[in-house]
Amino acid sequence: MCSSFKENAEADCFWCFISLMGEIRDFFIRTLDESESGIGAMMERLMSNLRQHDHQLWNRLRVQELRPQFFSFRYCMV
Repeated sequence: MCSSFKENAEADCFWCFISLMGEIRDFFIRTLDESESGIGAMMERLMSNLRQHDHQLWNRLRVQELRPQFFSFRYCMV
């Protein structure tokens, strides 16, 4: 966001935020939580990938009962 035109920084941030929210809006619609594009399905895919690629970590999270809601948002957003 750094630019030599500081007067546009606020507008640039606003449009970036709008774009980001447009990409992830389905995650925040309760009726879509269990749909194919909802947050529940996204977390299931994350855990499936984790199980496949790092079974030891997946198992540790499972044993400690750490649900993906506690750590997945940062991972999914990157």
